[in-house]
Amino acid sequence: MNASVVLVLSLATAVLAVALLRERRLRLALSDGKWACNWRPSACGGWGLVDFDTVELTNITTQGYAARDIGQSKVLATAAAINRIDPGICITPMRDRYRPKLEIGAVVFCCVDSINTRAAIWRSVQSRCRFWADGRMLGEVLRILVAADLEGRRHYPSTLFSATEAQTGNCTVQSTLYAASIVAGLMIHQFTRWLRGIAVDRDVSVNLLAGEWSVL
Repeated sequence: MNASVVLVLSLATAVLAVALLRERRLRLALSDGKWACNWRPSACGGWGLVDFDTVELTNITTQGYAARDIGQSKVLATAAAINRIDPGICITPMRDRYRPKLEIGAVVFCCVDSINTRAAIWRSVQSRCRFWADGRMLGEVLRILVAADLEGRRHYPSTLFSATEAQTGNCTVQSTLYAASIVAGLMIHQFTRWLRGIAVDRDVSVNLLAGEWSVL
């Protein structure tokens, strides 16, 4: 897959698809049970979807899938949802994991469950992308990290702690669709700022329950 943007995530897959739907320069892909989105200035709204996973019951209230999607491939269910909104979007579904050999372009979005997977993807793409956005969520605690300049690239590796230091929990089990929607919106917000040449926030943390918001 030759694309200019790759989005890799496991939460809010359908939410992010809808958030990106009206961006006519975006192509989406899922990977490793996660997501991927590819953007090309010359693209005609075509999206490539890459993911080996299937829709489960827990994905209904956390990722925006419908009950009728249970048991289906996520890429096919997502493609169908997108085409119900806009049948004019060209979609290429690929049921597979994210692999380092995947051709990417300028922009990468990442939102995976495992810190080890996140680190591996970063090592694979850091020298090949200009904009990296990483969305993390556990319950109502959200974090969005962006590496789009020298400071961001220096800061991001410091957030890749070892798996043994990770907070116990499963983002899919504890998450809600509204929290996932906020993560999706903040990631797209940073992307649109970058597209406009506006400085991005390299580290945003939000605790919805406590009403706390911090920005670096």
